[in-house]
Amino acid sequence: NEAWVIEIMDTKNRFIRIKHEFTGLYIKSFLDSMYLSSLDMDPDAAIWRLEKYNSYYRIAHVKTGLYLNTETKKLNLSKSNPGYFSSHWVFIDASLPFNSNSVYSIINRWTKEKLTLTPGWPTVSANADDGWIIHKMESSAGLVRFQHQSSKKYFKSFNDSLYVDNLEPAADRASWRIERYGDYYRIVNLASATIPNNGYLNIEKKRLHANEVVPTWFSNQWSIEPKK
Repeated sequence: NEAWVIEIMDTKNRFIRIKHEFTGLYIKSFLDSMYLSSLDMDPDAAIWRLEKYNSYYRIAHVKTGLYLNTETKKLNLSKSNPGYFSSHWVFIDASLPFNSNSVYSIINRWTKEKLTLTPGWPTVSANADDGWIIHKMESSAGLVRFQHQSSKKYFKSFNDSLYVDNLEPAADRASWRIERYGDYYRIVNLASATIPNNGYLNIEKKRLHANEVVPTWFSNQWSIEPKK
C-alpha cells in the first residue's frame, strides 16, 4: 500500500528523485546501500536515472551506476544484466481518485452499511444517505480530512473515540490516511496509528471503531463511491 512520488529532475536525461508519499523522505544511496532521508544532506544521493526497457524501466543510481533490483529476493543496488526481470520495474498511478468538489458515500465491505451520523455521532447504517467531502491535505502528502456534507463538521478520532467537530481545535485528530487494499480502501486515523495496524476504521465488533485490526478482515475495508 506504499505510494511514491516521482519528481522529474531532468527530462532529457530522465533523472528523477523518488519520494515516499507519506513521510516525504527520499530514497538515497551510498555505495551499494540504500536509505531514506530528507534532501538536506547530500541531495545528489537522491538522484536516479530511468532507462526504458521494452514496456518496463530500469532504475539506476546516477552517482554509482548501480541498478535497483530484486535478484537475491530482496531489494538490492548492484550491477545487473539488462535482460534480468529482477531489474525491470513498472510505474502504476496510485493517486487517490477523490476531489473536494465531489461528495462520497463510505460503505463497509463486510456489512454494506454506510458511514453516517446518528444523532450527530459517527456510526454506520444500511439506510444512511450521508455525503462526505474528502479534502486532501496540501501540507501532508497522502493525508485527507473527511467533512460531513450537511453538518460541515469534520470526522475525528481520539483514543478510539470517534466524533465530528469543527476543524479547530485539535485539527490533527481529523487527519486520516486512505490506503488501497485491492478493490477497497483502509482508512487510518493518524492520531491513533501509534502501532502497526492500529487506528483503522472498522466495525469488527458491530460498532464503529478506529483501533487495531487485521488488514484482511472485511470489517476494516471500505468502498468510497460518488454519492448518487
